[in-house]
Amino acid sequence: YDPEQTSYEDLLKFYWKNYAGSTFFQQYKAAIWYHDEEQRAVAEASVEEEAKVKSRKPMVEILPAKEWHDAEEYHQKYMWKSKQHRMPPSFPSRRLKLHPTGEGG
Repeated sequence: YDPEQTSYEDLLKFYWKNYAGSTFFQQYKAAIWYHDEEQRAVAEASVEEEAKVKSRKPMVEILPAKEWHDAEEYHQKYMWKSKQHRMPPSFPSRRLKLHPTGEGG
């Protein structure tokens, strides 16, 4: 995440647009990470807004950002690789470099 390229608010909009829910399994939980108190407040407000839209609070944790470790390669960009979940490269995904070609920005 590069705040010079994408605002935290836009990142959260992209998150909620693609949010598929959470499970009770620890390795598949949904989470939003923040770097400072301002981001924490924005993240919490986004959860409340999503709860109003969906008429129930989403199962998502809001956690302080820590050192990040990528998952195994076969987990990377799973939704793009899966034939069942082909999504067109949207403006936010290009800007966030989430398109499988790695193009963006």
